[in-house]
Formats: sequence, C-alpha cells, structure tokens
Amino acid sequence: MLARGVIVASRFSSRGMATLPKACFLAEDVVRDRVKAVVSTMRSAPENIADDAHFVSDLKFDSLHRKELAGMLEKEFCVHAPKDAKELLSVGDATKFFSTHPKAR
Repeated sequence: MLARGVIVASRFSSRGMATLPKACFLAEDVVRDRVKAVVSTMRSAPENIADDAHFVSDLKFDSLHRKELAGMLEKEFCVHAPKDAKELLSVGDATKFFSTHPKAR
C-alpha cells in the first residue's frame, strides 16, 4: 500500500503514454549458430550442419521432426514459431525468422 504523496517511478512518459523499449534484433550470425546447435541435438542430424541446410531434403526430417524442432526453437528463442512450421524449411529460414522477430531473446 502506498502512502499519499509518494511518487512512484513508472514506464509512463510525461504525456501519459507508455514508453516501450525499442525493438532489439539478434545478430544473424549468433542466431544461425544457435539454430544449428538446436538442430544438432536432434537424433537424426549429422555432426556438421551447413548454413543453407534444408530440413527435409538435406537432413531428412519428417513432419514430426519439424514440429519437434519448432518447439525446441521456440524454447531457445522465447517466442512462438509459426503454427504449422511451414515457414521454417531450412537453417536459413529459421535464422531469418528468429533474427527479425522483435521479441526473440
């Protein structure tokens, strides 16, 4: 409970509008390394994963593997991946998605 007359610091500017932090995007090379690290934990993934590796044709992931990968990437970057994971077809696609997502950490 606050006493009367106490000034509380808040996220509101002098105009009463909320001030939100500017979008901070992750560096693409850092995201690529993190995506490749997550992909390498999958059972059927090879040791060396190319930057342009396609999940289906190169890594032989089926739809279940892709859904599992999407869940693992969501946990890694703290954001929701596309629901059907059709946008995440390769390491490059995942890198692009998460490096341009404003809430990815």
